[in-house]
Amino acid sequence: MLVGTDGDPTEFLENLNNHMPTAEHNRLIFIERTGHTYQNKHQEVAEAILRQLQEWTSE
Repeated sequence: MLVGTDGDPTEFLENLNNHMPTAEHNRLIFIERTGHTYQNKHQEVAEAILRQLQEWTSE
């Protein structure tokens, strides 16, 4: 858990992204109701990665 996020790092990560030089090109992918180890979410993570790879190859 990140300090000051009440268990939800979404705003924290979006704020970090907004300060990156490539912010407009970045895409943050959030897997709901999981921690940093993605316990019991492996399939959902794999599908999100696959979708991102497919987007990259179709550009």
